[in-house]
Amino acid sequence: MQAVILNLIALLQQVAPGATSSAIAKAIDLLIALIPILVEGYKDLLPSVLNIITALKDSGDITEEQWAALDALSAQYDADFQSALAAAKAEDAAASAGST
Repeated sequence: MQAVILNLIALLQQVAPGATSSAIAKAIDLLIALIPILVEGYKDLLPSVLNIITALKDSGDITEEQWAALDALSAQYDADFQSALAAAKAEDAAASAGST
């Protein structure tokens, strides 16, 4: 699974700069599916997703709907990341409390 995810991220990074409207639409669909998976088990790849979102937004061939979808993805990314961070901190705190 990790190899597939890494290849998808690499592909998106190559396609994102200068992507056409149809490529942006496909990338958005892929990111919608990938972000929850990345949050659960591949957090180290999340900054790459944010870079892809930024590159897609910088594309010259983006519709208003796609821009809004990318904004929503960015907000989802931020919320999921903050949630995962809070959960990790809670786990660490529980582990520290349990070891004393």
